[in-house]
Amino acid sequence: MDSIQADRLVGKCPTVSAYVAGFKVNCLVDTGSTVTTVTESFYNRFLRRCTDLQTDITFNLKGANGTCIPYIGYVEVDIDIMGQRLPNRGVLIVKDPIDSYIPV
Repeated sequence: MDSIQADRLVGKCPTVSAYVAGFKVNCLVDTGSTVTTVTESFYNRFLRRCTDLQTDITFNLKGANGTCIPYIGYVEVDIDIMGQRLPNRGVLIVKDPIDSYIPV
């Protein structure tokens, strides 16, 4: 029996270019997600000076495997993606992952 090659079993993450608050970024497209997120370092680098961090929300954000995803708050920004404008979109600011390997 042939062994399965990892590159045939695990695909590349689907990404597209988008503008978040006017900044061009490469975004991971997750059609199963119910929230839009950016990392704390992305917020600090791009969004901190152009929008206010809101911290008046409290809920449990969990990943597909059931683990909690820590966040510091949210911002509302315009997002332009795939020819569509999403005005005043709520975006959660999640803590930077310790072992991130996806460059988006």
